[in-house]
Amino acid sequence: MTGSRCWAAIGLTLVASVVVRGNDAERVKTATVGTPLPESQHAASHIWRPSQADYVSPELEIEELSHYLGNRPNFGIALAGGGGRGASLAHGAVRALRNVGVLEQARYLSVTSGSVWFGLPLYHQINDSLDAFLGASLAPEQLTPENLTSPAIAGSYISRLTWPIKRYPKDMNVTSIKHTSALGMPSEPSQREERRLAAEAESSTAWGTPGWTTAIEKMVRQAHECFTDVPACLRRRGVLEDANFHELWNLLVGWTYLRPFGLAARGAQFAHETQVDRVRKLLGANTTVFPTRDQSQGLPFLFSQAAVLVPGTGTDQHSNPLKFFSMETSALATGLPVAVPAPFSPGGNVMVEPFAMSSVANSAVMNVSATAGSREEVWVSPQLNSAFNLGALSQWAGVSTCYPADFQAAEWAAKINKSIITAFEKILPHFWMWSPERTGPSDVPQSVSVPVGDAGIYDDLGHLPLLRRRVSKMLIVDSSAVHDNTTGVEKENLFQMCYFFPAFGQPNTGLGYPPGSPNPWMANGTMTVFEPSEFASLWAKIQELYNAGKPVVVRGNYTVVDNERLGIKGGWKVEIVWVIALPVTSWRQALPESTNTNLPSYFPNYNAKQVFSQFQMSAISQFGSWLIEGSALNAIHEMLQN
Repeated sequence: MTGSRCWAAIGLTLVASVVVRGNDAERVKTATVGTPLPESQHAASHIWRPSQADYVSPELEIEELSHYLGNRPNFGIALAGGGGRGASLAHGAVRALRNVGVLEQARYLSVTSGSVWFGLPLYHQINDSLDAFLGASLAPEQLTPENLTSPAIAGSYISRLTWPIKRYPKDMNVTSIKHTSALGMPSEPSQREERRLAAEAESSTAWGTPGWTTAIEKMVRQAHECFTDVPACLRRRGVLEDANFHELWNLLVGWTYLRPFGLAARGAQFAHETQVDRVRKLLGANTTVFPTRDQSQGLPFLFSQAAVLVPGTGTDQHSNPLKFFSMETSALATGLPVAVPAPFSPGGNVMVEPFAMSSVANSAVMNVSATAGSREEVWVSPQLNSAFNLGALSQWAGVSTCYPADFQAAEWAAKINKSIITAFEKILPHFWMWSPERTGPSDVPQSVSVPVGDAGIYDDLGHLPLLRRRVSKMLIVDSSAVHDNTTGVEKENLFQMCYFFPAFGQPNTGLGYPPGSPNPWMANGTMTVFEPSEFASLWAKIQELYNAGKPVVVRGNYTVVDNERLGIKGGWKVEIVWVIALPVTSWRQALPESTNTNLPSYFPNYNAKQVFSQFQMSAISQFGSWLIEGSALNAIHEMLQN
């Protein structure tokens, strides 16, 4: 997520009214974390220690996968976050990159925050072909509301989404456009259709016993209310009492973005398609395992980032700077690739298999055969926060996009007291994590419950996992210049690109953030990964194109610098094509009037919390495709041919 687009909303909720009183405080205090998976009490997880001299990324240890990826250029795509805006732009960018043959050349696809909501269905759903899932790109002149919401054009990624996603924004006049699509746009789902879909889900073995869907749906709707009104959530009675607070966001995200594709199942796990048989054998026949399909679809290897949070830090940039620990997740491994200094827990410097991403260690580290590369093993008990869960994919999607977890980065966060921070932490996702760096009796790694959340507390661009792998060519697609009214008019603001400036060690003079920090509270230089002296020319070009109302596409070479905290070794060059989504005059002028009048002047730079309709998502997606195919393609081809 980005800048002030969500902090203001969270701030109003917390500062104005978070009060935990009497029995409510006791309920929060005694909430339990950790429910062992009933089908898989114990399993041996591979582990990797990134600090070891012989370490290679897990995806390069599997011969079949290493060969598949090695035949592609050392090229990675980073799709930035931004809630529904980020997911929609990612959808359009991937559609365009596939159409022009670039996607099949990429080795890696990095998704962050909102783009995770798109990336996980892309790699895991089996209901639709890739063509149907991605939809079709149209010229701006063809983008009527009817066409934008047609399943054939929008793609099933958008058209399958239901509550809380609507077909049109609530303030849009749709009386003149319903039932008029020449492309056969269906009307809003009828109550009968909604009941049919619910019955279909209820009968699925993935949902378990009868009544499960109804119970989960009640929790999901209350979770939606919870993140709108945190105090009411903390005092909630009824069905929510049976759920663990830490699972609420994961339930909401899994229900919204994974359930429509059949990817939300109680206790389910996921695994790379090369490892599915082995993982199913480990976890037992009763455990649903969703395959992550890259090779079989001709896709790059997928990963995302998140954060382990350190509540209580960030009250002062100098005496108590905001701290976090970077987390990566893929279908092969998840964990903290960088060691965590004492006294903070967990110890970090370990990647584990996905079924162990929230787990309790039951054994000391065991060596594996010499043919296993840098792998070792630890016996674990996988843990979920609650018996009411939608599986590990929902945990991946939830944790990686939980922007409320980033409240410490807000300017007002330093002013709230510890009891409020403690109360707020109770509704954030948690993982049970451990590391060989922190062991107890018999050298068994010590497991601790830690708050985890959106990587937006430190980064929303997605370039960091690529830099750790020394990817030499990148495409970065970002839309984080969200609108505000600092000029007295609601308008996109380039200074809201608050992760772009710190990557080059720059201060954000527009928002008043220190050099190398995406917020007021991190130490100077925390996020610096590119040579600061190379920033000025890039920034000048971005401003020039933006001020001319032209597509902002810039290609350049940048020096990577050391950043020990992020696990990045510098001293080499990376070539990057930057695609910055900002208003473009020619695209906007070509739109049909019926669409143009229903998009804000700052389109596509919505705040993350604004995009909750298929119309908005499809419009952003089409804009993303148009940017890639019409403006960025030559720069991408030149980079790949260089």
